[in-house]
Amino acid sequence: MEILHPYPRWEKINLAAMSQEFIRHIPQWVKRGLIIKYLPPYSPELNLIEILWRFIKYHWLPFSAYMSFPCLVQAVEDILTRFGTDYTINFQATRV
Repeated sequence: MEILHPYPRWEKINLAAMSQEFIRHIPQWVKRGLIIKYLPPYSPELNLIEILWRFIKYHWLPFSAYMSFPCLVQAVEDILTRFGTDYTINFQATRV
């Protein structure tokens, strides 16, 4: 079964991997106003936790956090505790 969707790059999505129970309910959900958004199989740029983890891993974690597992846990906990105040992500697009 294939469904057309609004993303021009992905003209069709193969629903064979989805359960038949899920597929069966799609028309009912659409009639009730549910908006179904289709994502490509791997789309980390659309997954907010992937964006957060990329900032933690590549920008905010100090090299010393990798000295031991307890150091890593403490550093990640510290970043997550201070996220939104000391650590922020600006999602505003920059103009070139």
